[in-house]
Amino acid sequence: MARMLSQVATIIRGSVGGLTYLADQYHQIVMRARTSPVQPNTTNQAIIRSVFSEASEIWKSLTDEVRADWNSYAATCFFQGPLGPYAVSGRGLFMGARALQQYIAARGLETPTLVTTAPTTTGFATLSSVNSSELGAAGTGFAINISNTSGEDILVMAERSLGFHPSRLRYKGPYESSKSLAVIIPGSTSVHIDFPHLEDGNRYFWRVKGVVDDGPPRLTAQFQGSQLASTVV
Repeated sequence: MARMLSQVATIIRGSVGGLTYLADQYHQIVMRARTSPVQPNTTNQAIIRSVFSEASEIWKSLTDEVRADWNSYAATCFFQGPLGPYAVSGRGLFMGARALQQYIAARGLETPTLVTTAPTTTGFATLSSVNSSELGAAGTGFAINISNTSGEDILVMAERSLGFHPSRLRYKGPYESSKSLAVIIPGSTSVHIDFPHLEDGNRYFWRVKGVVDDGPPRLTAQFQGSQLASTVV
């Protein structure tokens, strides 16, 4: 299915028949032949499929009242897309949050607290001052600095790309899933997540996303950026 803004098609996204519509850094509308998604069947990809299936089964086991509470909460959360803001269902938000928690647990990156009740606070959870810098200890790489100014504990997963020439400024993925790191950030604290053992001078792109850990699982916004690896002695 494709969605189009205006009769003149100033913006169109999605697929119709054998064609896919998207945008790039040079054109507002790009049309190409539709291709099947690549399924390399890596271990981490298998984990992702497994945790989404498990989250779906857990959603089915919730009471009608809890599912209704999730739908009410979802109506307060809006994502930004090329065609404007949009909301997803309570099922979609629950599965996204639960799958992130279970993926982190399945990878052995952290031990999350799994709660199924719906949030009673509107909107997404909040992280602030998410940025990157040089490492916090000796080595070659970079660090991601995250502040949690809320009163909630937030489980955060950080990912990085392979290294690129420093002239590259844009990147959409994929990220190196085997290099992902996770940490639980208590309320009103800050952390530095180090990515060492990299190539000095290369540009690395990073992505951060989180979910409330000590209560009903509210997702945070997703943060992205890049940093040149440097050597700290």
